[in-house]
Amino acid sequence: LLKSLEEPPAHVVFILATTDPQKVLPTIRSRTQHFEFHLLPADELAEHVRHVIADAGLDLGEDAVQWVIRQGGGSARDTLSALDQVAAMGRVPGEGQPVDALLDALVARDAGAALVAVAEAASSGRDPRTLGETLIARLRDAFLALMDAPDRHLPEADRARATELGQTLGAARLTRALEVLGESLVELARKPDPRIVLEVALVRLCRPEADTSPEAILDRLERLERTVASGVPAASPGAAPAGGVVPPGAGP
Repeated sequence: LLKSLEEPPAHVVFILATTDPQKVLPTIRSRTQHFEFHLLPADELAEHVRHVIADAGLDLGEDAVQWVIRQGGGSARDTLSALDQVAAMGRVPGEGQPVDALLDALVARDAGAALVAVAEAASSGRDPRTLGETLIARLRDAFLALMDAPDRHLPEADRARATELGQTLGAARLTRALEVLGESLVELARKPDPRIVLEVALVRLCRPEADTSPEAILDRLERLERTVASGVPAASPGAAPAGGVVPPGAGP
């Protein structure tokens, strides 16, 4: 092998590819040139995907381009594999709706809406683990955007949505959501019904007042800080309803 690498035939070019370059022996490394390949930014991948679609004569729109870029995560190979899937189906898989509904429920702190979204996803054949992993990925994008380190492998529209979600949820809620959902994914393999694990995690995130963990307390403190900063007084637990009507049985 070493002799062939040192003096290859004139008509042969050897290309050695690996994802573990640290395992290549020094004797081989000393006889080769090294080129490191990295993930591609979203705009370059989008241009490449549009070229492939036009060259192959595929009837796919811009929504397909954005979807396959998001699925590829910067990898040209994974992006083209996703494009093969879309081309075979003739449309973009509608897998974003359950996650969008879950994100809306988290923003609104609506535990009922979150459980309904999980139930609808399960009835359509969605796996709880896959649903949880996709939700974590979206929350991670929002967290990175909030920390001014957005994932450049995302399409521009997805980066804009991640920025908006990050600003809406805030650092404390995003951190707690990532931790709670991450722990729930670990527990999925140990429970007889993995759906229950995901549902409990979502309820904890939508109702932090029922959670006494330090992260939940930090979440409640952040909510109080935002209320004070906005200048809108928070309703006290014993306040009378609007219009001065006192509920029956309430004392003076």
